[in-house]
Amino acid sequence: MHSLLYLYSFGDSMDTLSDLDYGQDWLSILHNDLQTRLVKRHFPWLINTLYAIPPNIMAKLSTDFPKMESFTQAMLPNIGPILIRENEKRDV
Repeated sequence: MHSLLYLYSFGDSMDTLSDLDYGQDWLSILHNDLQTRLVKRHFPWLINTLYAIPPNIMAKLSTDFPKMESFTQAMLPNIGPILIRENEKRDV
């Protein structure tokens, strides 16, 4: 489903269906996120602090981070121009 939505949205495929562990990896990431949700709710500043940590250090702190980072980097060529346009609209 994810690949279909990405294809519909951007006209390109991330080829996620060829990775047999893709669904299990993301299920694990979401499960771990649910376990930390209470911490995030009570300490929202913690998330912004984590975003400030360089990716190579975050990869050592979290086993889920490399998968999320690779997903973000794979999407960046398609969403980069959209983000630039949105920032330009906001600046005007």
